[in-house]
Amino acid sequence: RAFKDRLTGMFGIGVETDEDAEAFDSEVVRGLVESVRDSMEEFDTDKADAAVELLNKYNYPDSIRQMVEKLSGAVADVDTDSVNETAEELLSTL
Repeated sequence: RAFKDRLTGMFGIGVETDEDAEAFDSEVVRGLVESVRDSMEEFDTDKADAAVELLNKYNYPDSIRQMVEKLSGAVADVDTDSVNETAEELLSTL
């Protein structure tokens, strides 16, 4: 196990690539974005983090990827205003 941990990232072992990511389903992503927004409004950062983790498993076009990354950063910073703003922008794009 320790040897495998050291190899993580080397030769692509244990690293998810864009080829590994799923194509996104806009309805699923919409639900996850709403979950992030609602969770942050309720100050449930664990639930918001879990939804962001799921959002990051999808393969997006660049414009949407940037918004997902911005949303992820806002959740990490516990910036509810930015989460709401970015979520609305993302939802209107989907």
